[in-house]
Amino acid sequence: MKKWLLLVCLLSAFSLLKAQDSIEPFFKAKRFESGFFVQADLRVTQIMKSKTGMIAAFSGCWTVNRKYYLGAQYEKVTTSIDIQSLLEKNPHVAVNLNYIMAGLKFGYILFPDKIVSFNPDLSMNWAQAKYAYPAANIYHWNFLMMEPSVNMSINPVPYFSVGAGLAYRLNLGLNLNGVHSSDLNGLNGLVFIRVGTMRR
Repeated sequence: MKKWLLLVCLLSAFSLLKAQDSIEPFFKAKRFESGFFVQADLRVTQIMKSKTGMIAAFSGCWTVNRKYYLGAQYEKVTTSIDIQSLLEKNPHVAVNLNYIMAGLKFGYILFPDKIVSFNPDLSMNWAQAKYAYPAANIYHWNFLMMEPSVNMSINPVPYFSVGAGLAYRLNLGLNLNGVHSSDLNGLNGLVFIRVGTMRR
C-alpha cells in the first residue's frame, strides 16, 4: 500500500512540475521603454469666479513605455488679479495678487503610437498667493492646489506634438485676509506643445 501511495505522490509531483513549465510566470519581464518630454502650456482660465485670466505653464516628464508619465511643473498667472473688493479692509485702490504653483503631475496616454492620442492627468501642487498693500507690507499664504485635466494631442512626427485640453483648478486651504480658495478655483482651457519621445 505504501509503495502505491509513494508512486501516486511521485506521479503527482511530476505532473505539477510539467504543468508549471507550461504556465507563463506571473512576474515575467515585459518590454520596458523609457523616454522624456517637455511641455509648454498657455491657458485661459476662470478666476475670481467671474473674471478671465491667463496662465503660463512649463513641465518636464519622464515616460514609461510611452503610456505613463511622471514629472514636475510650474505655473504662473500672467495677468493682473485685482483683489481690492475682497480684502477685509477695503483699500479703495487696485491691489494685484501674485499667484504661482509648482508640483508633480501624473498621466496616462491612450493610443500613444497613433497620430491622435488622448491623456488624462492629475497635478498636485504647492501654491502661493501674495500681495503687497501698502507697498512695504507683503502678505502671503501657502496652500495646496490640485488640477485634473483631459487632453488631446496631435503627433505629426515622433518627437513633436501639439494639443489642447480642459482642466479644473481646485485650491485647498487658502485664507488670506478675505481671499479664499474658492476665489481662485476655476476651469482652464489650454493649448500646448510637447517635444520629446512622443511615438515610434
